[in-house]
Amino acid sequence: KESSKICWVKWDRVCRPTEKGGLGVKNIEWFNWSLLGKWVWRGLTHSKSLWVQVVRARYGSFSFLLTSVVVDPKASIWWRDLAVVCHQAGFWLSSNLSRILGDGRTIRFWIDKWLGDEILADVFPRLFSLAMNNESLIAENGSFDGSSWNWALVWRQPLLLQREIELAHELQVMIELVQPKVHMEDLWLWKCDSSKAFIVRSTYDLICVLFL
Repeated sequence: KESSKICWVKWDRVCRPTEKGGLGVKNIEWFNWSLLGKWVWRGLTHSKSLWVQVVRARYGSFSFLLTSVVVDPKASIWWRDLAVVCHQAGFWLSSNLSRILGDGRTIRFWIDKWLGDEILADVFPRLFSLAMNNESLIAENGSFDGSSWNWALVWRQPLLLQREIELAHELQVMIELVQPKVHMEDLWLWKCDSSKAFIVRSTYDLICVLFL
């Protein structure tokens, strides 16, 4: 155990950036994680591409992969490697992604993070359990009247308890602040780069901070 600890200390110094007292040698495993993250980014941002549609038909959506801890053991090694990257270190990949709401056709109302850092299923667990469709998209929870959007949430049963009615009103107030936009697609943003796009170099720097 002591020898393993010494080896790790030496490796840590080798991979640590030069500005932090290391030799700045690239860790190949971490760099591979960055490249795998790039594949996830491409799958999220190129949803209409043929290869993404083929992957979705075989394994499911990339957005589901970000948060799901269940992966088909018969899936390809590549897909399972993507899942490992998505699930490691407190879901570092998904926690550094954000959404910009467009027409709401690709963002799940309850499960995805589209109201700042809030996930509505976590904020309103009771209402989440009463929703007609827990996996519904934002576009399925209202409709456009011209360019104006009208929310219309659907429940499995009427909200009769006073607490449920109060929660529904609180939710309505929250979502009224953010309206879907007609003829504008939903966007993904990467928080760890000034360009807001997924850059392998900045992602590798993030991984170094997380794992060193």
